[in-house]
This record gives sequence, C-alpha cells and structure tokens, in this order.
Amino acid sequence: MAKKSKIVKSRKLNLLIASSSEKISNLKDLSLSGDIDAMIKLSKIKNSSSVRRKNRCSITNRPRGFVGYFGVSRIVLRDLASSNFIPGLYKN
Repeated sequence: MAKKSKIVKSRKLNLLIASSSEKISNLKDLSLSGDIDAMIKLSKIKNSSSVRRKNRCSITNRPRGFVGYFGVSRIVLRDLASSNFIPGLYKN
C-alpha cells in the first residue's frame, strides 16, 4: 500500500488536471496564434499538465508495474487472475 501522502497528492493532481484541462487547451490555441500573454500564462500552469500524471494501481495505488489495459499493478493482476475474477485470463 502506498503512503497516505502519495495517495492524497495523486488525487489532488488528478482534480487539478481535470479542472484546468479546458483552460489549457484554450491557452494553447491562443499561443499558437501568436498571443504573448497566453504564452506567459501557459508557462505558469505547468503543474496542471496531464503529462505529469503518474499511472497508479486502482486497488493498491502502487506506481510501478502498472498494466494499463486492466488499470492495476502486476501483483494485483496476478491475484485476480489466480482467483478467476478476470475472464479469459489465467496463470500458467
């Protein structure tokens, strides 16, 4: 299980990205047209970029070994496959 501070930080970043995604897309359009003020504002919002999001397991919040198709880590995926919770997936 991940530290509580990492879980809170991850949720906070996801909310920040969701709330500012439309604003960022508008600023990108303005900056491509040559608006200097939009370029300055866009450079100040760098923490809310969706590239900074780290994929984490939905069950244990583990950052490493993330299997994107299932949305869980490799350890949880193996447990779910062993207990037949994922149809068509089995452990050899």
